[in-house]
Amino acid sequence: MFVVFGLPSVVLGILTLRGLPDSPQQAPWLTPLERAWLADQVAKEHIPMADPPLRPVLTALRHRRLLAHAGVYAGLYFALYQLQFFLPQMVSDLGGGRSATWTTGVIALCYTGAAAAMLAWSRRSDHTGERINHLALPTLTAAALALTQVAGSPLWEVAAMALALACVLAAVPVFWSLPMTLPAGFCAAAGVAAVNSLSSIASFLAPYVTGVLKDLTGGYGTALLLAALLLLLSGSGTLLMNRAGRPHPTPASPARTAQADADNRQARSGHPPWLRGSGRAADSRTAHGHREQN
Repeated sequence: MFVVFGLPSVVLGILTLRGLPDSPQQAPWLTPLERAWLADQVAKEHIPMADPPLRPVLTALRHRRLLAHAGVYAGLYFALYQLQFFLPQMVSDLGGGRSATWTTGVIALCYTGAAAAMLAWSRRSDHTGERINHLALPTLTAAALALTQVAGSPLWEVAAMALALACVLAAVPVFWSLPMTLPAGFCAAAGVAAVNSLSSIASFLAPYVTGVLKDLTGGYGTALLLAALLLLLSGSGTLLMNRAGRPHPTPASPARTAQADADNRQARSGHPPWLRGSGRAADSRTAHGHREQN
């Protein structure tokens, strides 16, 4: 069994070493223009390591917005690991002695719906370009775990847990697409790692806390209510974090406005053509103009 599970990782590791390029210039699937733009962006984001390696990590850990991100993700992580570890047992208990095949089928349906919700919600967030509401809405909706205490029917309890699972999995990809508002380079990488590490404490505690509460109370109700409370805090924290980070509008002078317009035009001209609506046509016209001048 261990060989069967480990062999794909070994094969994929070898294929990665042979097929993954070391730099954008070596990526054969990119056009020359795309390789040049991506290499330029990587060079701009590179920051020499002037400070000791530990200092950027400590700087990232003192960043308030980073800690807020970690708190939001901790609530998602707690609910996710609670459901992943205990959903089969919860469904089995609610099944009233039904077979393991029935329980497995119900769990499979829950995860199938959650996978579809995750893809559809992520696609919608990318299409609209909006992140905060697409993170807060499923996080708050996942607090439907609390409905398991008032559902009054095993069917509705399973439906509430399936809804919570789908919402949590839909919120996770949106969370990681949020800008971390940290400096580029190693400090940003340390910030992302810090968010994942701090929130992973909740994923470590979730199975233990759920098991202890189940032993103390004789059921999963208290543990589910705790997860619902953490999800409510995470969703509310997302909305508050957005309000706290929103800049206050200030009147701009004509000179500053003109400079901002010039910067915007320069930024637009530096974007890759595949991110602009008519970029390829503009590039072809520019190249044609250069040929005429030459």
